[in-house]
Amino acid sequence: MADNLYYSEGSTSVKDIIKTLVNEITQKAIAAYKWTLVYPTDSSTITDHAIVSTHNLYCDRTFYTKFERSAATIPTSDQQKLINKYNNSKPLTDEQYKLMASYVESLDFGKINAFINGVTYYETTVFKKDSSSLNVDETTFIQLVRTIRNITDDYEVTLIYKYLNGIAMTQDEQNRYQTFKESHELTSNEAIDWTALKNNRKFYSDNIVIILLKEHLAPNLLSTSDQNSLASYRQSMELTNTEMLALSQLKAGMDNRNHIEITIGTAIQDVQVMENGQQITIKDLVEEECSLPARLAWYKNLDSNIGNWLPVQYWITQNVDSINLVLRGDPSADNYPYNNYLTSYAYIGALKPVADSAYTDDIYNFGVTTSSDIAPTLTRKYGPRTGTGVTDFCMVGNKVGMPYQPHYSGFYTSHAFMDKCNFEGSRWNLKKHQFSDVTLIHPIDMERGKLQNVLVGDVSSIYDTDRLSYKKDTDDEEMYRKFKISAPYWLLNNSANNLYCVAIRIPITTSE
Repeated sequence: MADNLYYSEGSTSVKDIIKTLVNEITQKAIAAYKWTLVYPTDSSTITDHAIVSTHNLYCDRTFYTKFERSAATIPTSDQQKLINKYNNSKPLTDEQYKLMASYVESLDFGKINAFINGVTYYETTVFKKDSSSLNVDETTFIQLVRTIRNITDDYEVTLIYKYLNGIAMTQDEQNRYQTFKESHELTSNEAIDWTALKNNRKFYSDNIVIILLKEHLAPNLLSTSDQNSLASYRQSMELTNTEMLALSQLKAGMDNRNHIEITIGTAIQDVQVMENGQQITIKDLVEEECSLPARLAWYKNLDSNIGNWLPVQYWITQNVDSINLVLRGDPSADNYPYNNYLTSYAYIGALKPVADSAYTDDIYNFGVTTSSDIAPTLTRKYGPRTGTGVTDFCMVGNKVGMPYQPHYSGFYTSHAFMDKCNFEGSRWNLKKHQFSDVTLIHPIDMERGKLQNVLVGDVSSIYDTDRLSYKKDTDDEEMYRKFKISAPYWLLNNSANNLYCVAIRIPITTSE
């Protein structure tokens, strides 16, 4: 069987990724499989915005695809408050605990108490007692207070005992007591740092500071009241689900080094935008006739000193109907356990209609799915069942024209969590590996069609980029290249087996 497709693999940079991919799709592809560059008209001028089109074999209409790498978002004042709230909801650091202890050191006696074996002990009461009359629990409490207040000299305990009981002290003892007291006061720099920490962490009372210190140093000495105060405080600091979603989207937009966005549509228009202080005219999709932008990511978190020179590998298979694309951020920018770089998959284009379809899918047969590092935003642009193009396959329309509908994948699979230990394929079938084509299913329309030039299957005993032969040494032989998709959000999330990998078709002549 002839390989009716164009295949290419290579690497590019974040800066040039859109230019490279669009050049592959519209310039380097074999003439029969090329898509058309719509904007800009000169491929050499492509930067972070490009639109391509295709007139596939199933529909007598043109479909458009926009590739875009948006500028990094600068947070507004309200958005910065949300970021600050998130940062201040994180666990306290050792340095922050140290500063809190320094503050408590400076407080007058009478602030600290602890619940030990059913009894609440107060520091003023216990420190008034003669050391020879203290029981075990009181001794434990004094040790806690000494730790919090950084009282390292036994002589200071003696002077505190005298001061609290109103026992007369010699001039030398008064001087020594004053010296001890001054040593526990905050320095000017500590006072500034404490004010910032107090405001950021909402330490509106000394009590919550002391309770947090007790939890850090001796959690078994917390009373029920302490625990309730902690729970109430932490609840006030936590972000709501709505805030977490808003934060996720905000942080995603603040870094444009790890993703692009792909949007499909059925119409384009001229729009006016500002660029370098000047108003220019560009081509863009008509907002009322396009999908939601689908995020395609090749990294999760990047170190701040990684620039847009970050390498990105790509593998692309296309014909006039469809594009299969795999991207992988270079692991060199990651470290053990290497869970930041991603291998991601995208499909853009038409489905092969189901074989016994009573109707020809010739109006709305075009869609997109991508892979993302963050959960897609569920936006009701076209009603409650609007496709995201990330954890579903977003088609231009369903059978009766409902726009940009989500479709889901169906395929042959074993149980996702079957206990298995396979390292050679099937022992019963010449060590072959079971792969399946992907049928897309709409919740109302049901089975619609199949993705072209891609299969899904078990990852067992197959390395990434391994070549897989289908109907080997026959006239119908096809060759595929396997990839385990590591992006946390993609089409198979909403499937019977989200642990399966993909294999995109490649020419039989492709070398290892």
